[in-house]
Amino acid sequence: MRTISLSLAALLLVATTAFAAGFTDSDVAYLRDHWGLKRTDPAVANMAPDQMAKLHALINDPTYRDRPQAVENHVGDYLFQIEICFDRPSAVPCPNAPRPNEPGKQIAWRSCISCHLVGSAEAPSFFKMAQSGHWTSERLATALRTGHQMSPITLSDTELQELASYIASQK
Repeated sequence: MRTISLSLAALLLVATTAFAAGFTDSDVAYLRDHWGLKRTDPAVANMAPDQMAKLHALINDPTYRDRPQAVENHVGDYLFQIEICFDRPSAVPCPNAPRPNEPGKQIAWRSCISCHLVGSAEAPSFFKMAQSGHWTSERLATALRTGHQMSPITLSDTELQELASYIASQK
């Protein structure tokens, strides 16, 4: 009985510490390995404590322990909401929005974010695309002309190069 009480107390201490500190090291590793996110990325750095707590709970939900794809889906949906500032009042500017000097990100937000920000069953995330290293402006042009779910998306050569550079930066 004493062992169970000590184990429960330790579990509560770890959970409380995780919520108080934002993320555990394991949460940070998950976000880095699965989504390419670092603590310093705007989507993470600008999270409110309640958003961190919810994301921590999604990452560590025991219901999905044996179903990593379910965790990935839930976390991806929530990261999308955070990235586009879904739950911010309209009077509060979105800190994740592209700046004028981020043309590749502006193109991605305008044309690609709904499917490729966190990915889907049909579309790889920008992070996974960057990891593959294959997304040049030429390959993007071909993908957008043929077989792309959202075809036709027409981008200039400059826009394709900027988008390819943005995707490559998401490693």
